[in-house]
Amino acid sequence: MTARKVFSIICMCFTALLIIFIFLPLLDLGSYGGEISLWDYLKSSNSNSTSIIIIIELIIAIVAYILQLTGVTDDAKLAYLGLGYYTTYHLSLFFTAIANSAVSQLAFGFWLGFIFSLTAVILTFIGGFVNNKAKPKYYGYSKPVRYDPQTGEPIYEKQNKIVGYDPQTGDPIFE
Repeated sequence: MTARKVFSIICMCFTALLIIFIFLPLLDLGSYGGEISLWDYLKSSNSNSTSIIIIIELIIAIVAYILQLTGVTDDAKLAYLGLGYYTTYHLSLFFTAIANSAVSQLAFGFWLGFIFSLTAVILTFIGGFVNNKAKPKYYGYSKPVRYDPQTGEPIYEKQNKIVGYDPQTGDPIFE
């Protein structure tokens, strides 16, 4: 498995968690109304379509990671759409809370969503730079003779056929 696919698996798990974090407490309103999730927050501010758009875009990000894992695409740049929207929404909420001195009212659902979305964006970005090709297997008995000028892949010398084994040492006997 390539390093880029490992990054995609991690980011796909983070994105699935982000969908769950929509329903965790976002704001702690204290005695005014308890805790409110992002879903309820958007519902109370008459933005039902925004909550559905967030879920659809996160699902699109998961599909982008699946397409990269199955080899349909080389990278998961489509995931920036959903992750970017979610991260930008959390960043704007964070800066609004700072401006209004209300950072203490942000609940654990906000912090989990904020940290996981930033991490997923960063890992997707880093995953775009790592190699997507599996390393050639080296079996130890042949060395590259030369390299293919078009692909740069090593060309190994043809192996001799093993015709038997030395009964005293156990070493293979080649043709």
